[in-house]
Amino acid sequence: MPDEPDLDVKIDALQQAVAAGDADSIAAQLAAIERDLQSMHPLLRGMTYAHVKSVLGRPDEAVAVVEDLLELLPEDGKIHYQLGCYRRAADDEDGALAAFTRATELDASLVDAWIHRGILLDARGQAELAVEAYRHAMLRAPTEVDVWRNLGNSLAAMGCYDEALEAYRTATGLRSDDPTLSFLIASAHQARGDLAQANAHLPETMREELGDVVEVRVSEVRAPETGIDLRCRFHVLARHEASWRAAAREVLVAVQRTQGDSPGELPLAYEGSFVVQHEGVLLLCDADPLRPGLPHRFFDASSSIERAARARE
Repeated sequence: MPDEPDLDVKIDALQQAVAAGDADSIAAQLAAIERDLQSMHPLLRGMTYAHVKSVLGRPDEAVAVVEDLLELLPEDGKIHYQLGCYRRAADDEDGALAAFTRATELDASLVDAWIHRGILLDARGQAELAVEAYRHAMLRAPTEVDVWRNLGNSLAAMGCYDEALEAYRTATGLRSDDPTLSFLIASAHQARGDLAQANAHLPETMREELGDVVEVRVSEVRAPETGIDLRCRFHVLARHEASWRAAAREVLVAVQRTQGDSPGELPLAYEGSFVVQHEGVLLLCDADPLRPGLPHRFFDASSSIERAARARE
């Protein structure tokens, strides 16, 4: 008689059954897992049960199980880490951050907890604290690509683009075949206004999908004596470049006219976009996809200009 599959195999099979929506297979895998749970140590049983609940798409129930375990072992950093993961899956980001923070306080060696803590801090617009979390992770796992990439992202959110580039380059040295890292390097150059370098580092597949980065300045459409250096930078495919540039000019003029010619009077937000100042230049940009309600960390305005171009059609 063949050996019965181990628990990990059964949980993987459960995950596949859930993804496929196969109710019969889900029931069969749950029955098999339940038999294994009966012989486990209570702590391991509880953690496995929580994991099963998460696989079933019930993170709230997983949270309840882990919170019960913490009543017995309140000083276990790994359990706090798991609690953070399940709270995050349940869209309780405040609770997740509290759990990851407690996990790192109890066990500073938990690199994943530091990383998750940094991700949540970055999403809240607390880039400086995120950088601090990533530096703790970096000291304990200096070859972890995720640490260096995320560190670069938070440094970019702080406007520290030279330091962000160094972090991305370190990550690339650890994983040279990752196109996301090349895109981030390109994005950091874009934020610095070095469009030649931005386009040189853009992976070919992304260039085919997004197009090169171009810049439109308010001086192209209004006299420079206003003293305002207002710009936007965006990706655009060659076949759309003329119409998107025209749309960008219209948007910049509209932004400039909103509250006059004084840079200090320009609005913080303009119809879902942002106007931010960086190194003496005012830049129209999108909202940041990872930081709701905050400007794009690389000052990209692609979505804003595409929206304007489509409205002109």
